Amino acid sequence: MQTVVLVGTDHNFQRPVNGPHTEGIAQFRIQIQELCLQYHLAAIAEEMSVYALAEHNITESVAQQVCALLGLRHQFSDPSSREERYKLGIRQDNDIRAEHLCSDSTQEQIEADVLARGSVPSDRIREQFWLRKVQEFDVWPLLFICGANHFTSFAALLKASGINVVEAHPDWEPTANRGCCES
Repeated sequence: MQTVVLVGTDHNFQRPVNGPHTEGIAQFRIQIQELCLQYHLAAIAEEMSVYALAEHNITESVAQQVCALLGLRHQFSDPSSREERYKLGIRQDNDIRAEHLCSDSTQEQIEADVLARGSVPSDRIREQFWLRKVQEFDVWPLLFICGANHFTSFAALLKASGINVVEAHPDWEPTANRGCCES
């Protein structure tokens, strides 16, 4: 059976760096390991890319580290570059604002355009992309890590595609820092 154990979180916990999230990252790593063992998972896929890691001067994600430790397969499921996102029609809010730099649009017009073409339509495109990547990967059961803002809609998309979904954490946060971070 195709099963996805789904975890939503703040992307800061997916990237192993020193700084204000160090303790949370350690807790996240433990949580991911525990889920892998509890559900006998074969792989981890995540809303992340080599491109996104490189933007933070990082070469591997927490999920990759867990996969190496447990002997699991890993997949980056997000588009691999800004160019690929553009070709897919995925627009980040700041990308839309940047398109208006040389226009005579008012701030209200720009923000209306951001709302019309911004994150919600782009999120649905991205989630469809992740679904295709996971289906092509075809390793089950797997853990999927995404931003908490995608949890509900991506769970619904997976279910609509006939995939069994275990909703493990809609918005995982470290216990010591509850409420400190946004997704």
